[in-house]
Amino acid sequence: MIRHIKVFLLGLLVFFSPTAEALDPLRIDGRIGVIHLYEFIREFDDRRAFAVQNGSESPLIIELQRHPTQWPLASFLNIETRRVAPLGLIASDGKELAADWSSPNQMTFTVPPLSVQSYVFTRYPGPARHLWLWGENSRVSFERDARLIWTLLFAGACFVWLAALTRRMLNGLELGFAPVLMAALASGIAAFCLKASTVLPANKNLYVDDKLIGAALAVALILHLLNWWRYFKLAPVVTGYWLTVRSATDLSILAAFGVWGWAMVEGPFAGYITLDLFPLALLVTSILQSLGVFLAPSIADQQQIVGQASPPDDDN
Repeated sequence: MIRHIKVFLLGLLVFFSPTAEALDPLRIDGRIGVIHLYEFIREFDDRRAFAVQNGSESPLIIELQRHPTQWPLASFLNIETRRVAPLGLIASDGKELAADWSSPNQMTFTVPPLSVQSYVFTRYPGPARHLWLWGENSRVSFERDARLIWTLLFAGACFVWLAALTRRMLNGLELGFAPVLMAALASGIAAFCLKASTVLPANKNLYVDDKLIGAALAVALILHLLNWWRYFKLAPVVTGYWLTVRSATDLSILAAFGVWGWAMVEGPFAGYITLDLFPLALLVTSILQSLGVFLAPSIADQQQIVGQASPPDDDN
């Protein structure tokens, strides 16, 4: 009880103190999609607070979302170690708001019409760059569309991978392409682990530990590096073809880690879509590697090309 009073008084202090101009309210006059809350959060006495101004004549229903609780591989690299608690707020009118125990990363609150309300987090909510505000029913609609898009992307990646595997098996079980297909599979698994909660139905969410994602990425990276040597061994004459495949996959891998690294340091730079760029680049890597195997000449054809391209022996 005493803690609640202290937080409530802190909220009043933030709202009415001379320094309150630092807490710029987020003005909302109508329906919204998604807003990054990071730029509207301020810290006062080790507490985080924000304010929302409802400029309309009807109550404003807003959903606060924390997504993700950590950026990909953050816990794997021990970047964020502070305990993240379920979302909780105390409004300037004295009401205490808390996330449901079954959904600790989402909570809904209402801003009265033609009013300004300030909110203070009662617990550590995690990095501020992970906090987003959604309009009423906007998140549900977005996640439904995202589930459809990502399902189609993963289905397409699986089709390309299976097509490449089938062609190599029909050509006499060409095991020389196995490391490339394994690298493509590892990249696809890592991308799926990152987006499992998006692809799977809401009632079948799969918890994936960062260590599993890190292991899949490590396998994919090791196999990709080994393939640098195997590419030359498989096709010493058609090096230009494998150079194109390598260049495309390398650019995709660099883009994936570049996007993740930049987002870790600077926060989302392309809005909410930043969260999808890392797994999307990994999935593109998987598709490119599978396409490379599918379109590559068979090993027998490559050996025939090598024989035709070899200079004749000098009998003299």
